[in-house]
Amino acid sequence: METHLQPVGNSIAVVRERGKGFFSRFLARLGLWLVERFIGRQALAASANFSQEYAQHLIERISEQHRQIVFNDDVNRSMPDARIVADLKGRILEFNDAAKDLFQIDKVTACAQFTFWQLCADSTTEQEAILRLLRLENQVHNIRTAIRSVEGKTTHVLLSLRHVRDTEGNPIALVSMIRDNDALERQQNTDHLTKVWDRERYDRQLAEELTRLQRGVVGEVSLLFIDLDNFKQINDEHGHRTGDEALRRTGEVLHDCVRDIDTPARYGGEEFAVILPGADAAHAKMVAERIRQKIAGIRITSGKTGEEVRFTASIGVSTRGVNRSIMLEQFVREMEEQADQAMYQAKHSGRNQTCVYTPQ
Repeated sequence: METHLQPVGNSIAVVRERGKGFFSRFLARLGLWLVERFIGRQALAASANFSQEYAQHLIERISEQHRQIVFNDDVNRSMPDARIVADLKGRILEFNDAAKDLFQIDKVTACAQFTFWQLCADSTTEQEAILRLLRLENQVHNIRTAIRSVEGKTTHVLLSLRHVRDTEGNPIALVSMIRDNDALERQQNTDHLTKVWDRERYDRQLAEELTRLQRGVVGEVSLLFIDLDNFKQINDEHGHRTGDEALRRTGEVLHDCVRDIDTPARYGGEEFAVILPGADAAHAKMVAERIRQKIAGIRITSGKTGEEVRFTASIGVSTRGVNRSIMLEQFVREMEEQADQAMYQAKHSGRNQTCVYTPQ
């Protein structure tokens, strides 16, 4: 699900252009621009002032314990996760620095032009479901959703919410924690040596891409299996530090050669994989060749002898279109087997090659 930000509040009336000449149209447009700039700023300032006054009104009603937690400026500034405080109707009262970075809007704009639900829920149905959970549990944790900033960037987040209560124990506001799940996942599912995705993320992403393929979201998906040639020899002759450097430099090549939507991953040991959604066999082979050539161009220094070390890679390519006649697990297994067969064909044909799987 994705939340698209749409400003709320009164829209400025459109002033019709009048006059037949160029000068008349120019003056009309200039007048419209001045009106919009003046009224827009006035409305923004008025909304911001209202929000601050309303927040102060609520602060006076909130219990002392919650007041110290929710409206503590030092806590809000130092908190790494986005934090938004809103009343029960969604009017934003507090908006910390992390929220500013995540949504790419400042506090004044957030309070004046948006509601909490516009930022964090993709529909009225989603809003009602979250509120229903809140009524039952008083708090909800780690709801997976996606938000879109005003700059158009989509970020997958984990949303947690709980009630803020008044001195009599009645719900009076909401405090939310919004964690950048993409950043969290990068931290948890990145291979520490090569800086590409780990095997867990690869397995999950391949299943997701093939599911999208079956639903017709993309026409084809390609998979590359990459194996460094004679890697054991590098470790034996030049030491494991040199082998680690070879793996690290290979990770850099993968990042340099793929798109943002692709998934480069360390499959295990000296084997890597790249998932290419929407890529046909010709495009996948082009990417594979680019990777192969860049790996062949890597130069590292032996940790044992000090001599220059070079290495190559053999790459197998598998491309699949829609096939709704088989289960997902079988689809994943078949695609991996095809890429693996193509990779071993490249090995047996002399190494440092790219082979595309072709059905027998």
